[in-house]
This record gives sequence, C-alpha cells and structure tokens, in this order.
Amino acid sequence: MKSSSILLLSLILFLLFFRLGSYGLIETSDARYSEISLEMADSGDYITPRLNGIKHFDKPPLTYWLAATGIRLLGKNEWGTRIFQAVAACIILIMVFMFTRRFSNRKDAIYSVIFLAATPIFFGSSHVLTTDLLNSLATTGALFSFFLWYKNRKFFYLTAFYVIIGISFLIKGPIGLFVVLPVVILFLLSEHNLKALLKMKLWMFVVSLAIAAPWYIALIKQNPGLFSYLIDNQLLSRLHKGGLGHPRPMLYYLWIFPSMMFPAVIPAFFHKKIDRVKRFLLIGALWSPLFFSIPATKLPLYILPSAPFVAILAATSDINFRKYTGYMTPVIFMLFLSAAVLIHFGISKKIIYQDQISLLLGSAALLITAFHFTKQFRLIAASYTLIPFILTILFLKPTITGNLKIYKPFMNHISKSDTIVEYHAFVRAIPFYLAHPVKTVGLKQDLNFDNKKTINRLVVTENDFWKLWQNKSLKVILNRDNLSRFKRYKILDSKKKLVLISNLRH
Repeated sequence: MKSSSILLLSLILFLLFFRLGSYGLIETSDARYSEISLEMADSGDYITPRLNGIKHFDKPPLTYWLAATGIRLLGKNEWGTRIFQAVAACIILIMVFMFTRRFSNRKDAIYSVIFLAATPIFFGSSHVLTTDLLNSLATTGALFSFFLWYKNRKFFYLTAFYVIIGISFLIKGPIGLFVVLPVVILFLLSEHNLKALLKMKLWMFVVSLAIAAPWYIALIKQNPGLFSYLIDNQLLSRLHKGGLGHPRPMLYYLWIFPSMMFPAVIPAFFHKKIDRVKRFLLIGALWSPLFFSIPATKLPLYILPSAPFVAILAATSDINFRKYTGYMTPVIFMLFLSAAVLIHFGISKKIIYQDQISLLLGSAALLITAFHFTKQFRLIAASYTLIPFILTILFLKPTITGNLKIYKPFMNHISKSDTIVEYHAFVRAIPFYLAHPVKTVGLKQDLNFDNKKTINRLVVTENDFWKLWQNKSLKVILNRDNLSRFKRYKILDSKKKLVLISNLRH
C-alpha cells in the first residue's frame, strides 16, 4: 500500500499544477482577481485594490497579495496569478491527511485526500483564481485547530485558531467567522459543553483583530466614507433580494451541494456510529450549505468549506463500497456513454469541440469500468470524477476550457497601441493582457472614491463614445445584441455573446 499510496498522492500533486497556466483567464472572477493583482504588482500600492484603474473594494487583499507575489515570481501570466491557488489546495490536502491520520488511520487518511481531490468543487477551485479556496483553507485550519484544542487543551492550537481567524478577515472579511463560530457552537451544544467557550480565552480575539486591523485602518484612512460603504454594500446587501447579484432561490444548494461534492457526498453520510469526531465533521459539512441558503446572493463556491469535511466522512464511511460501486459503476458508465453519444451527434450546437468532449466522456466510461476489476473499491468510487479529471488535464484541458468565457483569443487582434473601448460589456482579462486599463462605457462600478481625473480618463459617456467612434480608430468589445447600434464596422473576433469590432478607420 505504501508505494501505491505515494504514486496516487504524487499523481494528485501533479494534477494540481500541470497546465495550471495553459489556458486564458476565465471571466469573471479569475480574470477580475488577476487584473487587480497585476495592478497591485505594477503600482506597488498594496493597500487599495484597483480594477481597470478604478478603486475596487469587493474583497480584502490577501488573495491579491498572493497572486501579485506569483506575478513577481513567474511573470505577468496565468501561471503567476494561479500558482498560489495550487499551493493552497496542497496545504488543505495535507491538513486533511494529518487530521484523518490522527483520528483514524493512515489508509483512511490517504482516501480522504483522494476523495477531496476528486470533488468537482475542490478540484475546479484549485485551477482558477478566486477567494473561495483561500477562505476554505482558513476555515478548515481554524476548525481543525479548535477541535485539536478541545481534545487536549494545548495552548498552541488555541493560538492557531485565533491567528487563522485573523487571516480569514483578510480573505473574505467576516464570512470566515460566520462559517467557523456556528460550527464551534453547534458542536459544543452537541457535547452539552457550551461552557467550553469560556475556556477558549475569548480575549485572544484581539490577536485576530491585530492581524487584520492594520490593512482595514489604512484602507479607510485613504478612502473617507469607505466604512459605511463596506457595511452597507458588502455585508447587508447580501441579505436582501438581489444583493450584489447572483440571486438564487433558498433551496439552491439542495442540488448544488450533492453535485459539487460528488462522489464523496454519497458515502459521507453512511455511518453506523456517530462518535465525537464524526459529529464534528458532520456539523462542519452541513453548516455552509445551510448558512449560505439564507442570503439572496448564492454561488456554488460558497459551500467549498464543506468539502474537506465531506471527504473525511467519505473516507471513514461504513458504507459497503463493494456493493456501492457494484451498482454505481454501471450507472456512471451508462451516463457517460450516453452523454458521449448525444454530444457526438450534436445535440447542442453551442458546445464547441464536440468530438473531443465526446471522446473524453467515452474514454472515461471505459476506464472507470476497467478500473472496477481492480477491486480497490474506495478508489473506484473516487474514480467516477478523478478519471475524467486526469483525462482532461493530460489531454483535453484546452478543449474543455474552450467552452468557458475565455477571451484571450481577442488579443490576437489587439496591440498595446490600440485604443480599446468596452461598450456595456466588461472583459476583465483585456486590461490584464494589455498591462494597462481600457476605456469603458456604461460602467456600473462604484466611482465615489476615485478622483475626476481618473474617471474622465477611463469612463466614457455614451455621447463621447459616439464622437470617438466617428473620429478615431477604435476597437470595441460589446455584446452581440448591441451590434445593431453600429454602422460601418468589421468583426475581428467573437465568442459566446461578445464581439470584437473595429470601425474601419485604419
């Protein structure tokens, strides 16, 4: 088992880093955070984040700091911006391994890593730049530290808990605290030991504040009026309908949770006996989808903090994996094979590279079936998603990413000397590849904290845009639905709903 374990873990490590920078920035989060990080690295201003030259206060800076460091190390490219995402994923896997090893055994610890790496939400988030993976790293570290402190009352783990909480404030603000503290309280209630909160030296919360406060104070000092903006726009607005966008029904995670946590989610909830450790893991697994069902704003990655807990529960499950894989393998085989046939014969013309994707699904179906005869039943369960990931990374990643909102091909028609205008369509990757901001029309970003000179340079009114269109050579990115407003133009490139045009003046 030892040599095979090393091989499996090495494969997972390889998959996290291989081709990490081989595809363009993905709209919107990956491209947005990459552009902000690049502007930080170029300007040297690590206090105030800027997106396309405009101040942008949606998130705290730690994700930007790490990506900016990656850019300085590896250059102004996708490798630089994403490298620390893969590093964060590796750290989470190590923590999951060590936690499972401590409370179970080495074999379960290895399977917990495999199950976590095989979940779509974890594997996907390790390959794009977002704040969610770092937030998951912080919440996982804080909760594991709490439980280790609860078991042996060592001051080191309590200190680690408060330090990590402080770091989480620099990732997604107070969201990490809303994930961690309820899990702590619910677990202590299940233990009938709520008084343990008093032994947690709550005064040590000043350590958390001491870590996070300097950046917040510096930011608010530089931008008067920002404090109320952060409370109203970044916190309270998420609780009412519409929030900051992405409004979803309350039961949104009822189907997102099992689909994003597959295949671990099925064995995770088969346990004959729920001891203290498994009770803690169950609360950690279920709290995020319950909590994030309350705000109007919902996205799949919000429930990423559940993934490490689901993976450990799956690895230590009492389910009969032989019986489970015995009926699941034929089901998965038929699903993949059916999808391969349907895509191959063109059920949807919106899917590009249909033959390659069909080949991927068909190959995955055959490999999963062949792997079934190895009788490594927990590995077979993980292979339902792990094998498609391996095939995608090794052979078809550019094909799969071709279906995403990646507008790097637009740069084949754009030079740094061109005047670029984004007309009611905002491609965050374009300023990144140009290494300078572009002009925009219809910008909805808050402009209250920028000076008039910056606004006049980057934000163009509708009337001024049409004057530019008549008198200056332009290249314009716009939504296809807005093409009817334009005359005498040449389409240079298009993807999905966006089009790159020029006004034929050069």
